[in-house]
Amino acid sequence: MDYPVCRILLTICLAASFGRAEVVFRDVRFYQRTGDQSRVTLRLHVPQTLRQPATLGDDPGFWADALKTDLFVTPGASLAESRTQAFVSMSKDTLYLAVDCYEADWDKLVTAAQPAEGDSKRAWADDSLEIFIDGDLDQKSYHWMVITAAGAKEDASAFAPERLKYQWNGTYAFDVRRHADKWRVEMAIPLAEVGIDTADPAAFGFNVVRNKLTPAAGISQLAPTHGPNHAPGHFAQIIPPGATAAKPVEALLKGDGLGKLILFKDEYPGGDVIATGHAAFNLSPADMADCTVLFELVQVENVLASTRVRHPQFNHVFFDIDIGDLAAGDYEVRATASRGNAFLGRLTANLVRHTGHPATVAQRHVDIIIDDAVAFRKQSVPLTVGIPMPRDTLAGTDNLRVVDLDGMPVPHQARVMTRWTKSGSIKWLGLDFIGQSRQGRRPAYRLEFGDAVPPARVGTMLIDRGGLLQIDNGVLRITIDKESGTLIQSVHCADREVAHDIDGRIIDNHDVEFRLSPARPAIRIEEDGPIKCVIRKEQPYVNADGRESCIQITRITVYRDQPWIQLTHTFVFTEDSNKTQLKDISIDVPLTVGELQSVAFDIMPGTADAPAVAGKDKLGAGVYLHQGKVRRYREGTSRFEVRCGDELLQTGERAGHWYAAHGDGVIAIAGVRNFWQQFPKELELITDGQPLMRLHLWSGRGGVPLDFRTDTWIARRGKWGEHFAD
Repeated sequence: MDYPVCRILLTICLAASFGRAEVVFRDVRFYQRTGDQSRVTLRLHVPQTLRQPATLGDDPGFWADALKTDLFVTPGASLAESRTQAFVSMSKDTLYLAVDCYEADWDKLVTAAQPAEGDSKRAWADDSLEIFIDGDLDQKSYHWMVITAAGAKEDASAFAPERLKYQWNGTYAFDVRRHADKWRVEMAIPLAEVGIDTADPAAFGFNVVRNKLTPAAGISQLAPTHGPNHAPGHFAQIIPPGATAAKPVEALLKGDGLGKLILFKDEYPGGDVIATGHAAFNLSPADMADCTVLFELVQVENVLASTRVRHPQFNHVFFDIDIGDLAAGDYEVRATASRGNAFLGRLTANLVRHTGHPATVAQRHVDIIIDDAVAFRKQSVPLTVGIPMPRDTLAGTDNLRVVDLDGMPVPHQARVMTRWTKSGSIKWLGLDFIGQSRQGRRPAYRLEFGDAVPPARVGTMLIDRGGLLQIDNGVLRITIDKESGTLIQSVHCADREVAHDIDGRIIDNHDVEFRLSPARPAIRIEEDGPIKCVIRKEQPYVNADGRESCIQITRITVYRDQPWIQLTHTFVFTEDSNKTQLKDISIDVPLTVGELQSVAFDIMPGTADAPAVAGKDKLGAGVYLHQGKVRRYREGTSRFEVRCGDELLQTGERAGHWYAAHGDGVIAIAGVRNFWQQFPKELELITDGQPLMRLHLWSGRGGVPLDFRTDTWIARRGKWGEHFAD
């Protein structure tokens, strides 16, 4: 007997900081820049000085006109607890830097290295400052200098990742002095010494890191690296006086003293055009923590893109807008601050976009050859390809089609990824279609495009029924309730409900359970076409008392004629990591498959070996597959277990990524990508009452919480970095 099969695929992205809140609307990407995904880094426009300090440490008036900032953050971009303030200035041939390191407990200052010992090789292990300069901005090679609170120094030329060459002995000057509430470093660094052309200085990489050893691992950075300090790809950039990089575009300040919003425009060699925004609010960090900031890209009151930032951790926010695909015209960028239902004010800036008129061709084609025959073991498989287009070749996505080896049209879905800057023609074309298995023939297709190609018929799988969104892909019917906290209200396969009320769940270290908020979530349709439909839902978690904690962003992806749903899950940690850790993060999938007959677990990934199966007689106590450790990820052993209650059914080193519940006439399959690599993970089937598949993205069964504290991260930096590299 053939059973209808419903599959749910899950992809995980765990984030330790607020990260990127990305919005896509007609190929416009708009995101907050506090996470590590930003293209454009912090830029410091440093003023020019026409004199040098009389003596380092003895000329306080010299620093009066320098660029000043005290916005030091942790490696994860949270506001640092210890205050640090930097002053930066430049002459024609010298970079001047002063840093105040405020200190309340002098007795715990670590100063093992002493100046009399010459250059130290462990100055960084003391209370110290690390200065990084990437002179040619290649984001690979750089110079590294360390100055301790006692005046010892260490320096080296370096090449990422952290390959140090101590042959370089810098000739920079510095002075270290203690004051009542701080210790202060002043430096004069010759530009030529660190590889900067003094005749025509351009932007260069720069970062300052303070190592404060009490409390342990109290690292703060000018530009967050989201990892080790030696990360030139995340350094800030200094824009020397008179340099041509990042010229401001027209900016209009409104907001009655609320703050300022400035836009810069950058063009990249690849053709991307980015407008970078810097919103600075005249509110304290404490006041900002109670606010919500809404960023919008608007044209004649039509909102083209938006993103909402709840409870920002500090009052400076950077964001990027990819304007390469915007049509020519006048736009407005808005930053609106509110507290609850109270409107605090709005910052705005004007943005003018100029584009050319793309050319087209009559008819051309591109052959698409599929080399991965493994993908075609099934009858059909969704294919996503990116196709580069020559300049002035294709203006839009209307006049193109995909055909198979027999010349028959294949339904497809096309979107513009990027455009050429000057002409505005398509540079990269994104294409989705369903590949079909052809016995004995190599999978191959052809993209035909140009004015002579008739436009393809465009349909949709999505129906908006007011309070409900329904996606019918020909095999499944998925219903999403706009007013509910559940991710998916119901899933029907062959007109039979197989799952309902799919929900998210977390448990913190205080054993408090949080579920996705039942309040109206933020829902956006990111893609809606004949082949692929993507719904984005953003909502906080809430406990039984109504307190919110953390945010979940879920993209629900459905392909035509495919019996599965893909949930791409982004978890945003918003708590104080010193107080809150997470014991468990999971997705609950309640099943309506009738009486359970068995459950099977994939225990041999990449092989045809039989899965571990628990029959009907063993399901009363529930059953689970738990991957606790993997040897290659700095653990001593690799081990997974399959258990029914207390009974051990199977054990081994590395488990697969899926499990299947066999009910009355239907099989429900669910899986988590990279299951054993991103341990601890767990696939659980709860049989107490209605069957429920619980997919643990972080399993609390091993007793180790998900811990984002800085000291823990540093102690295990390689471990955490490897776990979440997806």
